[in-house]
Amino acid sequence: NPKNVIFGALNINSLRNKFKPVCDILCNGYVDVMCICESKLDNSFPHSQFSVKGFHCFRQDCTGRSGGIVAYLRSDLACTRHDDLSINDDNIQSLVIEIRIRREKWFIVSIYRLPNANLPCFCLNLSKMFNQISNESNMYIAVGDINVNMSGSSSGRRAVDEVLDLFNVQNVVNEPTCFKGTPSLIDVILTPNAKRLGKVINFNSGLSDYHNFIATCSRIQVTKPKKGPVTYRSYRHFNEEAFESDLNNLPLSVLETFDDVSD
Repeated sequence: NPKNVIFGALNINSLRNKFKPVCDILCNGYVDVMCICESKLDNSFPHSQFSVKGFHCFRQDCTGRSGGIVAYLRSDLACTRHDDLSINDDNIQSLVIEIRIRREKWFIVSIYRLPNANLPCFCLNLSKMFNQISNESNMYIAVGDINVNMSGSSSGRRAVDEVLDLFNVQNVVNEPTCFKGTPSLIDVILTPNAKRLGKVINFNSGLSDYHNFIATCSRIQVTKPKKGPVTYRSYRHFNEEAFESDLNNLPLSVLETFDDVSD
């Protein structure tokens, strides 16, 4: 149902060259919340470069070569970023955002674990985050790439399962999400209230080199904002010579008098 709040997540492996299709996904209303990991951005990329009309944009940058998280949330959803609930170190990257859905407090937790990060430390930090967030609300969703295969029986999965069992949290993604070599399930949607979520979709969006796009939705329905009118410029009476004349008459030389591009 389009009135459900749709949550999407993707390991995009660098956002800078894939921003246009991400913008199309958001502007076409396919998702209401989109969490992206491995954005590979740093402070040399201005915030405005990745802004999308009608959406809040939150960033947790790492370096231009690895890691990083970007989250987009529909601008009509009341939301607050909680740096006090997130943990960011060499073992875990996270971005915690509180949203209100029909006056109910939800937390969206975007997480990423680097492949070589210390797993026991990651699990400890994940446990700390779940403990803090569960004290605020029992409705939260943690999404992202944890680089632990949750479809096998490895020691890594057992370590993560211990944390999930402690907080009665379930991974609602059941099929492989990463196809680098042997297919694995390393992109997750974790929640203590699986019954409050709808169907999970898991598909190749073409935006990532190896990872599928995963998504689910709330069972709560909210009214979505109506799209405004779209204005188009008519070129029926376009005069190329007049256009070039107008360009030539622009006082572009005055630009040399300004030292600051903001002037």
